[in-house]
Amino acid sequence: MKNKPLIVALLLLTLLSLTVAACNPYVQPTITEEELAQQIVGTRSAISTQTAIETIMARIATLENQAVCEVCPTFAPPETPTPAPEEEEPLLFDPLTMTITPIGEHTEAGCYNIEFLGDKTIPPETKVRPGRKFTKTWTVRNGGTCTWTTQFSLINSGGYHFGVKNAVPLTQTIEPGQTAEISIELTAPKTFGTYYSYWLLRSPYGNSFGFGERQDLALGVRINVVNE
Repeated sequence: MKNKPLIVALLLLTLLSLTVAACNPYVQPTITEEELAQQIVGTRSAISTQTAIETIMARIATLENQAVCEVCPTFAPPETPTPAPEEEEPLLFDPLTMTITPIGEHTEAGCYNIEFLGDKTIPPETKVRPGRKFTKTWTVRNGGTCTWTTQFSLINSGGYHFGVKNAVPLTQTIEPGQTAEISIELTAPKTFGTYYSYWLLRSPYGNSFGFGERQDLALGVRINVVNE
């Protein structure tokens, strides 16, 4: 260290002063131990500050001497991942672009009506294993004046969807007054419990209807998911 001789000199002078004072009891010491400690601390602080400055200056000199590239390489920014487009549900009906099979006077009040006759399969409280597929079938009669074509669909109007996210078209044409069976393929949840859902018919013109005096009662499903 460059300042080491300075520290040694200060220590020697201090020791010499103490020796002289000890030999002559009538001579008062010119410096106390506390003052000596303060001087040593101050000297060390000054040396540390000088050393830090010298280190910073050396780093600055190193940076100034670095070679500057004529053409510095450029890096393309990271590509932003493009989110996958959400799967759009197909249009179930569009009277402006779809050719609708005639069903009768669909604007009349008595056009749409279901007469519910019973559950053909999976009656309420049926026990089903978790994740098992099953077919729900209702027996109904077309109680309206319009024909139910295969452009009519079952839609979920409430409750659990049982794995069905889109409308389910009818598989047969049902004339007014005709009795028929309407079925839908469903999948039981994987968690134990009681589940239910409600289903309405929807016409190609967008009219949703069920049974009852005001055609607002839905066809129902109610199962108990158990490990039996």
